[in-house]
Amino acid sequence: MWTIITPLKQEAIRARPVVAVEDVLGAQRLGEIAQAHGLVPSYETVPLGGAVDLNRPNLVVICGPRLSPHTAAVLNQDQHLRFIMAPGNVWTLHDTGTDTLHRSGLDSAPPRASDVAYLGRLPRPDRRGTLTIFTGIHLQGSLGVVHYLSQHLTELDAELGGRCFSMLLGITFDPETSEPLLVKPLSRVYLQEAHTI
Repeated sequence: MWTIITPLKQEAIRARPVVAVEDVLGAQRLGEIAQAHGLVPSYETVPLGGAVDLNRPNLVVICGPRLSPHTAAVLNQDQHLRFIMAPGNVWTLHDTGTDTLHRSGLDSAPPRASDVAYLGRLPRPDRRGTLTIFTGIHLQGSLGVVHYLSQHLTELDAELGGRCFSMLLGITFDPETSEPLLVKPLSRVYLQEAHTI
């Protein structure tokens, strides 16, 4: 079984908790990938405020550091790829191996229909297992990761087994629909050797 977790966000106008359309689509497509691999998907949300139990088996978490301090703590374990807040309060991904900063095209002037996403398998907070976690800097990046996994999950499993890893993906998407048009690696696949579980 895979438990797929997406974040709730505060609706701008009525202040209601909602799940973004892109996250719903991503979770549904990820559930289809799980079923194609003989797994049964279940779905949960990270509540407003970001408190979520990550010490469970078979978790796939689609959530970044902005919406959950619990996922931020997991992401901060990564030895090679870091979310940082750049000047202007813009989330940026830092590849420490090459000292390269990756910024979303949506945060450029003028904006471009491209995003950057993080994908990794990292230790759970209790250190008694791992979880898969991914997120774009923006929602379109998360959809791009699901697209990438639909084509490369078997290959990643064969290459990595149960080892902890992380990588960055670059996503070009349709500006009208947010659908990924091109997804490609932006970094090498980094092994988190000290955290192999």
